[in-house]
Amino acid sequence: MSLKARITEEVFEGLDDTLKAEYVKQDDGSYRLDVEAVQGLQLADVGGLQKALQDERKTSKDLKSKLVVFRDENGELLDAESARDAIAKLDQLGDDASVDDKIKEGLVVKEKQLQDKFDAQEKQLLKKHDEQVRQLTTSNEQLTGQLQRSLIDQAAVQAISAAKGSVELLLPIVRGNAKMAQDESSGEFHVQIVDDSGTPRLSQKSGSGTEPMTIGEFVETLRDNESFGRAFDAENAAGSGAGSGDSGGSSKRGAHTLSYEDAKDPVKYRVAKEAAAKAGASLKVLTPA
Repeated sequence: MSLKARITEEVFEGLDDTLKAEYVKQDDGSYRLDVEAVQGLQLADVGGLQKALQDERKTSKDLKSKLVVFRDENGELLDAESARDAIAKLDQLGDDASVDDKIKEGLVVKEKQLQDKFDAQEKQLLKKHDEQVRQLTTSNEQLTGQLQRSLIDQAAVQAISAAKGSVELLLPIVRGNAKMAQDESSGEFHVQIVDDSGTPRLSQKSGSGTEPMTIGEFVETLRDNESFGRAFDAENAAGSGAGSGDSGGSSKRGAHTLSYEDAKDPVKYRVAKEAAAKAGASLKVLTPA
């Protein structure tokens, strides 16, 4: 069962004493999951980051819409060439004796003044727009990256802690298999478990159909893995080194083993090494056949 980051008092009262000990009461009467911070990683409220990211995107969209007034009926930006064509047409009118010379001269002067003013304003606006778009793009990327790290780390820490695993060892593994996605209808951000090509993974649980794999389920696959299972408490882990010992459940007798191929993987070796040390056993690397 996955532990929720925050629950109401009513839900809290329905928990058994073991799970109640994992929560801390808040000022508003709710209860927050008490997760120990590891190397600066902790549960955090990412609602503010989501709003800031959405506000930045709206500002960028509004700035782009301001350039519409400088476009023609086809949506193209006006330029000095269009103004010169208009002046040329006025010059042609000058050959018509029915057109008053003073009116024509005034129109030409006015057209040039308007064109010069437009060119200057367009240049300033485009320069300002480009700078604002650059700043917004940078800010957007920073907010997106911060939001993604917060969402993934928060969900990963919760899932790993609930499974009694080592956050320090398993968090990099979960990070490498997760990404942030946005719901097209609600606009809400959420975490997806993906494969090596970035395609969302489907749940492997019976009857799950096309439901996506959750972080909790992914952590369970790590727990059941012979190599990564060593990063979990002995009673929750799988693998040859997860729980050897006597009838009393001790894991201090015997040696933890690791295949030669797995030993070449720095992450798997570190996980196995820590699990062996935690169990008070030695780590033995099996020689290749």
